[in-house]
Amino acid sequence: MTSTVTAEPLTTAAYYPYGDVLDLDALMAMPTRTAPTFTANTSAPLVIKANQGTAIRVVHIAELLNLRPDLRAANIAINPDDKGNSAPQPHTTTTPTTVTTPAQPNLSFFRCAPRSARPFPAELLERHPYSTQVFIPVYRAADRLVADGADRVLAGTVNRQCAYRYLVVVALNGKDDRPDVSTLRAFVAHRWQGVSYRPGVWHHPMIVLEQETDFITLIWENGAAGEDCQVEHLAAPVLIRILESGEQQPMRPKL
Repeated sequence: MTSTVTAEPLTTAAYYPYGDVLDLDALMAMPTRTAPTFTANTSAPLVIKANQGTAIRVVHIAELLNLRPDLRAANIAINPDDKGNSAPQPHTTTTPTTVTTPAQPNLSFFRCAPRSARPFPAELLERHPYSTQVFIPVYRAADRLVADGADRVLAGTVNRQCAYRYLVVVALNGKDDRPDVSTLRAFVAHRWQGVSYRPGVWHHPMIVLEQETDFITLIWENGAAGEDCQVEHLAAPVLIRILESGEQQPMRPKL
């Protein structure tokens, strides 16, 4: 039976079970920020002056994990806490099994064309059982022109805030080792926000809503079939309702 889910604003708290939100302005606006549990030294500062005082570096903005068992011991060995203990256990939704070969980090570009279906039918989900995956939108020179004049270029159909939205659809793993559709949620992200998927979190392939958008992605892969990416088709499509008015979040400054 087909069900409907309404996409909601992408916020750090709402998205936390599925991954991290990479939003510099939101991080900087926090009056206080507690060190994430995945950091080895929870007392270290999270905002650091850099580049001879001309820049601010915000650190530990996302948990990055490669859960291949043959590399886990090495990763812990080089990340002890300040008392010499092992680093905190990773936040993960899957238990690694035997893998064939070590994985390497793969930094890639994705160029994603917009999807026009409304509501959007989510018919399948995928997961990366052994690795975090990160998506960060990036600008091209032409994008800045479109963003600055989005109301004119898009004939008033989409305001500047909506010009580079994308949809993040996620679900947790079920007892049958398939997506638990009862946990499926959809989030509307904007061009200043990146996201990560925790290892084992089911998610739809990237869904760009209005304009072709480029992303930088990071994931650990070893090229072995069935290890890097697993895909499951849903028993029935889940329709994602997307509010088109731009009311999901308050307007943010132009970049």
